[in-house]
Amino acid sequence: MSEGMIVGLTADGKLKMTGKYAEKMKPIVDGWSNIVAVEAGYANVNFTDRILTAMDANGNFYYVNLFNIKADAESGMISANNVTGEKYCWKYTPDGKIYQFRYSYEAEWIDITNE
Repeated sequence: MSEGMIVGLTADGKLKMTGKYAEKMKPIVDGWSNIVAVEAGYANVNFTDRILTAMDANGNFYYVNLFNIKADAESGMISANNVTGEKYCWKYTPDGKIYQFRYSYEAEWIDITNE
């Protein structure tokens, strides 16, 4: 639960959502499945106010956020192999390498270990 949204996780791995932010976030959240963890929150940084994140049983990380009630929801998914949505993401591997997903450039994981 967070200001303006209440989110519940069902036994079959789906999310139920209500509150004033649900109208814009729910259509995105309804497409997520096999969810094992969820967090609703508020992060007043980088043009994000309300945020909902979840992880599925395969380790895929999902997010949906709103800048304000009048904005459109922004969403995406991050996995070890792929990123959807227009975000910069980093992954750190056991061999000590650092990768960045540069969506606006190559749209793939780039090794930045020595940068």
